[in-house]
Amino acid sequence: MNGKNAITGNGRRLALKVSLLYAGVAALWILLSDYCLGKLVSDTVILQRLAIFKGWTFVAVTAVCLYWTLHRELKRREQEAAARREAEQALLHERALLRTLLDSIPDLIFFKDKNSIFLGCNKAFEDFCGLSQSEIVGRNNLEHVTPEMRATFRRQDQQTLSSGAPLRVEEWIPSGNGGGGQFETVKTAFRGPDGEVLGLIAISRDITERKQMEASLRSERDFSARIIREAPAIIGGIAPDGTIAFINPSGEAITGYGSSEIVGKNWWRLFYPGHEYRQVEQLLRDFERGDVKDYEMVLTTRGGRKRTISWNSINRRDDNGKLVEIVGFGNDVTERKQVEEQLRQMSERLMLATSAAGVGIWDWDVTNDLLVWDDRMCWLYGFNPDRFPGAYKAWRECVHPDDRARAEEAVQRALRCESDFNTEFRVVLANGSIRHIKATGVVQRNAAGGTVRMVGTNWEITEIKRAEEQLRKHSRAVEQSPASIVITDRNGNIEYVNPKFTEITGYALDEVRGKNPRLLKSGETSPEEYRRLWQTISAGREWRGEFHNRKKNGEQFWEFASISPIVDEGGNITHFLAVKEDITARKRAEAERRLLEDHLRQTQKMEAFGQLAGGVAHDFNNILAATLIHLGLMKERRNLDAETLESIHELESHAQRAASLTRQLLLFGRRSVMQVRPLDLNEAVENLLKMLRRLIGEHITLEWQGRSVLPRVLADAGMIEQIVVNLVVNARDAMPKGGIVTIATSLAEVDAAQAQAEPHARPGQFACLTVSDTGCGMDETVLRRIFEPFFTTKDTGKGTGLGLATVYGIVNQHQGWIAVESTVDKGSVFRIFLPALNGSHTDTQTNA
Repeated sequence: MNGKNAITGNGRRLALKVSLLYAGVAALWILLSDYCLGKLVSDTVILQRLAIFKGWTFVAVTAVCLYWTLHRELKRREQEAAARREAEQALLHERALLRTLLDSIPDLIFFKDKNSIFLGCNKAFEDFCGLSQSEIVGRNNLEHVTPEMRATFRRQDQQTLSSGAPLRVEEWIPSGNGGGGQFETVKTAFRGPDGEVLGLIAISRDITERKQMEASLRSERDFSARIIREAPAIIGGIAPDGTIAFINPSGEAITGYGSSEIVGKNWWRLFYPGHEYRQVEQLLRDFERGDVKDYEMVLTTRGGRKRTISWNSINRRDDNGKLVEIVGFGNDVTERKQVEEQLRQMSERLMLATSAAGVGIWDWDVTNDLLVWDDRMCWLYGFNPDRFPGAYKAWRECVHPDDRARAEEAVQRALRCESDFNTEFRVVLANGSIRHIKATGVVQRNAAGGTVRMVGTNWEITEIKRAEEQLRKHSRAVEQSPASIVITDRNGNIEYVNPKFTEITGYALDEVRGKNPRLLKSGETSPEEYRRLWQTISAGREWRGEFHNRKKNGEQFWEFASISPIVDEGGNITHFLAVKEDITARKRAEAERRLLEDHLRQTQKMEAFGQLAGGVAHDFNNILAATLIHLGLMKERRNLDAETLESIHELESHAQRAASLTRQLLLFGRRSVMQVRPLDLNEAVENLLKMLRRLIGEHITLEWQGRSVLPRVLADAGMIEQIVVNLVVNARDAMPKGGIVTIATSLAEVDAAQAQAEPHARPGQFACLTVSDTGCGMDETVLRRIFEPFFTTKDTGKGTGLGLATVYGIVNQHQGWIAVESTVDKGSVFRIFLPALNGSHTDTQTNA
């Protein structure tokens, strides 16, 4: 900008100079030439010619003057331009040197104007920010700097610019890559020629390592002080003459003196009085020669107690090598000395104990292959102590061939420090007998980590191995037992169950350990039985019985159990053992057998009664037929009075009722005539609904739920209607206060497993007719007798007891069966299963 102004000023001065020169020369020429010509020449022609000559002369003179003036000015300018170029080159060189100097400085350097706008920076600042100088110059903030730090930097800038004094701060500055460091920054204002503050220069030096070093030094200093303060050993400093300089708290505690009491006093005279001072004299001579390590002295405490202290000392000397201070580190080993003596005594006792316990001790010098055995070791391996070779090979040859590789591998692992030497093997004696040996040992190493020694013990475990084998046999027997085995403690808490228990109940050992077997209770076994069980086994006797328990999945099962106490050597009960057998299948078979026997007896009884009823009904029906014929003939007489005619009608009504009862007996006895045809159960029931609703009354709701697609059955329509009417009437009588009767039809697919649950059932496809009610229901006693003829729970005169017996007979005639479910106060459900008809049939008559 200044160069441009200078050039503009020079141009103006040159123009002004040329203009003035031209004006002066022109004015002087005109005035002088006109004056001279007017004096010298009067001829007009000559004057004209002289005027022309004057004009050309003026041009020539003016051109010469202008050339001289411009030439001189241009030469001067060339000199100035050359000088300026030299100055600019020098300035550029200085700037390059300054830039190189700035970029070579590892500190961060940057310049700002009065508005805190960056004017420049060095290479270190560019690298730290991750930006080039062109990206930094002209900005007043950087993106990686937080707003809070920007405000702090701006306050520092303004303080520097306003005060003009250097500002020194230590602060954390973030870098462009997300890092940063601790820096010491000095900001100084720079001024113009007139002393005006133009901006500031900042130099930031990374002091992160220095700060870390200072912190580390502080930490080390604090740690050292803490070590001295908290060390369990005595740490003290004394002058060469014994004057105490300092002592730590442990020293105070051990000696019984406070620091303020003994600093400045003589250490040796204070703690080694009388004849004990003699142990100090030699020590002082040793101090003169250098540091003294690992020496023990008996110190007298303030209370007069003797404490054995193990010392190490470090001598501090001046530049001339003169001893100026002794720093001692002393550990109170009084208790250790006592323990060492106790250990020595214990070692003697151990040798006696191992000898008494039959434990052999061995010591193997690995480096020299020297194996030392005591007398017990020699006895274990069948050696005479005087003839033992004393080498590793002798031991190896004694080990049973089948165990030799494993035993040697155990030794090698111990030598390699991969595991402790702890193994078992057999040895073969000279007479061929075999002993089982338990061997243990430890490895000792030298400073370089090499194995130099192994020391250990051997003892015989032959009897233990035999017992273990016997125990394994028993354990396998228990684990593989087909019976469920449970062991509990005295309180009945489970400690062990075998796999069979888990297989049967679904409970694993971890799930039942610590729990009581009552978790298997189903509620079917009476509390009295459990009390008898506990009283029996608590008295030391065996209890046998059956449980009806529940598995983990909720399924119930039966088991026969034998529970007996386990007693110790003193006859005290310690545990209880339960051996249990799953008898669910047997119980189920027994129940099915009883059910089949009950059904067989019921069938035989019904069959016998049916034959009897059928025979009686047939004969009685003939009698009733003759009676009704005669009554009909009597009604035709015209001379009968009204009373007689009424009596005949009454007799005829009773005879009709007897005939109806006879028909039911014939149906029950299977002596009635059936007219079977393919029948739609839905249609048969729907034809009865209107009559049934009138029959049951308005206080009972009748619901019909017919299956839309239902196979036909081969049946007698009248008998099917008889079944429906009888069941609905029974349902009505079971709900005197009202309720709901539901008639439904469905398709039933009966498989072999389902058929086994019902004696009369068989596999196949069946049409099911269901009649259910919400009445009073029936208990088990009534359920067992509902199909017996003349059995009824109704009041006298309200039922014949043949309704369900007739239904039973009709269903049997149709090769079907009845399933009944009933719950007291909840109602009953009757399901009639009739074989489904797969083909078309014509109406036929069957005399059953």
